[in-house]
Amino acid sequence: MKKGHLRIVAGHFGGRRLVSAPGTRPTEERVREAIFGRLGTEVEAARVLDLYAGSGALGLEALSRGARKVVLVERDGRAVGAIEANLAALGAADEVWCLRLAARRAPAVLAEHGEVFDLVLADPPYEESAGLEEQTAVAEVVQELAALGCLAPGALVAVEHRRRQGATACWPGFETEAVREYGDTHVTYFRYLGGSRGEPAGE
Repeated sequence: MKKGHLRIVAGHFGGRRLVSAPGTRPTEERVREAIFGRLGTEVEAARVLDLYAGSGALGLEALSRGARKVVLVERDGRAVGAIEANLAALGAADEVWCLRLAARRAPAVLAEHGEVFDLVLADPPYEESAGLEEQTAVAEVVQELAALGCLAPGALVAVEHRRRQGATACWPGFETEAVREYGDTHVTYFRYLGGSRGEPAGE
């Protein structure tokens, strides 16, 4: 693992350093700061799901800023080791649930445990897919979360992606709220339009 310059930007754990596993690409600090600046008070008391968690930086930033529940999903064993080290260093192991499994498997597991989220953060590894494949995979996972009742009414989904991958396509049951550019990194924000738990996403 490496220390680098990865740290939590603001909140209860603001300024605390995080470690990341070799080969992972944590969300840049300026991008995290911009994401949470836009989210504003939506983070406070939110139930947060961090898909493709890597070091856990996005989810831990949410926890630092007042999220009441954080679930991290990461399939790579080395990255999970980094997450566990970060949780131990912050004394937050009892406040965060880390699931070691692929994002595609997460909806079924989360639904089985009755989990419902107000905010979903997704920063998939860019190198694992090309073109729109990455965005399609994220869309499928999020829409399955909605179909299984794991998204609260009006839940917000923030997806990080490369500029050329253009994550602006409409998702059934969601509204594209905004697209923000940070160099070659874009973040697209989707709002879930579905209703109460168990109601499928609209077309």
